[in-house]
Parts: sequence; structure tokens; C-alpha cells
Amino acid sequence: MLYLEDYLEMIEQLPMDLRDRFTEMREMDLQVQDYYKALEDADEKVQLANQIYDLVSKINVHTVPQ
Repeated sequence: MLYLEDYLEMIEQLPMDLRDRFTEMREMDLQVQDYYKALEDADEKVQLANQIYDLVSKINVHTVPQ
């Protein structure tokens, strides 16, 4: 995690109020990353649900008498 170490070293030299703001911004960045990961996971779940729906539809076509 070289980026995090560099970040922490850089903000050490700043006044406390600036340090707090940069830390808050970093935490918000992490929340956004978590949000995008959740969106990707949700998209994958929707794709899986669509695949399941298609498979069930194919099975029903073959098993339902007409």
C-alpha cells in the first residue's frame, strides 16, 4: 500500500485542520469505491437472475403440454 503510506506521510506535515479535511476526503473516496463495488455486484446479480429466468423459461417450454 505505497499510496496510503505516501498519503499519510504527506499529510503529517500539514496543519491539523487541513489534515482533518484531507482525511475526510480520503474516507469519502473509500465510500465511493465501496458504492461502485456494490453496483458491480448488483449488476452481476441481475445478469445471473436473467440467465436463471431464461433457463427456467426453456425448461417450461419443454415440460408444459400444449
